Amino acid sequence: MPAQTDDLGLGEPRVSSLEQASPPYWNRSLYRFKLQPDYDKEEITRILKEALEATFAELPVFKAQLVPMNDGEQQGKYDLVPGGNGELFVKDLRSTSLDHDQLRVKGFPLSTFDDRTFWGTPALPSPGDKITVFSLHANFIQGGLLLGLSMWHLVMDGIALATAL
Repeated sequence: MPAQTDDLGLGEPRVSSLEQASPPYWNRSLYRFKLQPDYDKEEITRILKEALEATFAELPVFKAQLVPMNDGEQQGKYDLVPGGNGELFVKDLRSTSLDHDQLRVKGFPLSTFDDRTFWGTPALPSPGDKITVFSLHANFIQGGLLLGLSMWHLVMDGIALATAL
C-alpha cells in the first residue's frame, strides 16, 4: 500500500526506518487525581475534552492510526493515516468499590487496573487490532479521577510523550 496523503502534518516519510524498528506496543500511563467529594464529573469532562481538542490541533498525529504497508522491500512496515481515536473516552466507575483514598493507601497496585477498562488498549495488540496512535480514558472513581493514556511506542516514546504533555 503506498503512502497516503493526509492532514497529519507529518511530512514524508511519516514513519522512519528507525521508528519501524521500535517495539510494537502501547506506552501506557495512568495519572491519578484526587478530587473533592462533590466534584462535578460533567464539568471535568468538558475541561478535558477542550484540552484534548487543543492537543489534537497542536499534534494532529495523535488522531492517526497505523496501517500495514507493503513497499515491496520489507514486511511488517507501517504507515500513519487518519482514523485514530479523536475523542475522550469517559467511564463512570463511582458505583464500584474503587476509592481514590483506599487505592492511595495501598500504593495504587497495578493488579487493580485492567487493560480495557482503564486504557482501552492492551499492552500489545492482537492480530487484526486497530492500532491507534493515542487513546485517552477518563475513569471517574469515588474521590478521584484515573486518566489512562495510551501512546503507540513506534510514534512516541516516553521522553517524547513527557515533552508533549
